[in-house]
Amino acid sequence: MKPITKATIALLIILAALFLPFFKTDISFEDMKSKYADVPSAFMEIEGMPVHYRAEGQAEGTPLLLIHGTSSSLFTWDGWVENLKDSLPIIRIDLPGFGLTGPHPERNYSIDMYTRVIAQLLKELGHQQCYVAGNSLGGYVAWNFAVEYPEMVQKVILLDAVAYHNEIPIDSIPVKDNGHSLAFSLAKNPLFSFFMRWVTPKYLVEKSLKEVYFDKEKVSPELIDLYYDLIRRAGNREAFVDNIQSRVPEGGEQKLHALQQPVLIQWGKEDAWIDVSLAYWFQAVLPSTELIIYEEVGHVPMEELPEATAKDALRFIRGK
Repeated sequence: MKPITKATIALLIILAALFLPFFKTDISFEDMKSKYADVPSAFMEIEGMPVHYRAEGQAEGTPLLLIHGTSSSLFTWDGWVENLKDSLPIIRIDLPGFGLTGPHPERNYSIDMYTRVIAQLLKELGHQQCYVAGNSLGGYVAWNFAVEYPEMVQKVILLDAVAYHNEIPIDSIPVKDNGHSLAFSLAKNPLFSFFMRWVTPKYLVEKSLKEVYFDKEKVSPELIDLYYDLIRRAGNREAFVDNIQSRVPEGGEQKLHALQQPVLIQWGKEDAWIDVSLAYWFQAVLPSTELIIYEEVGHVPMEELPEATAKDALRFIRGK
């Protein structure tokens, strides 16, 4: 046996010993539905997936479509729904690979797939147009959706959004690419990603949440439990690894320049994942923008400061 082979086997044994105590089985789709899919949750079969969504708020008018970020779910918008449900229709979705929707049957996590699914969901619900808001990865999906389906999108709201995998070819605006938690880094590593499909230390979930919140006191045990359960929905851990490993630029700056709708940029000044300088970059490259920076707020302003961010979003939508 060659030394390199012995070393590899020894490393695998050590890793298995380290990770084995954190092995957790998946939670079945049916068990997740019974726990989290209460009214008004609904499911629509799209591309072979039971896409989880909620249609809430006012019955009439143009809806606001809400899109969450990586490893999150439609529950990230609870605060916005509470503050906006009396003002306009709201549709929120669990993107494929996350939440109750679960993995794509073909392990396809391209931006094109996400935009197709959103367009079909809206059309099946009878909506020809919408306003769209997205956080982090959801922001990336939101602006791509507005470019691909311009006739369907009136206005766009970007909250601490990904531009295009943070590959910003502009030297004049310093953007630090620290938008990767430990979980992201592990998922990119071929060896560690193998274990991540079955191993989920709860402290890793807690650590990630405390990274995206500026006010750590708002990271409650209930919030940690929610995120921990949702990542263990059957197929989601493998989908997370597939999603991270398959991310490549899709269109980049040239495609972003095609975005013509009015845009509101909302950003937490203390975002530890995507630096606030990217907010100013968005403002510089987009033709019609409004920028709001929130002091002492992190990567998920709609969770950490729901009332103020929702109020600003509604003002923007109504053109006031």
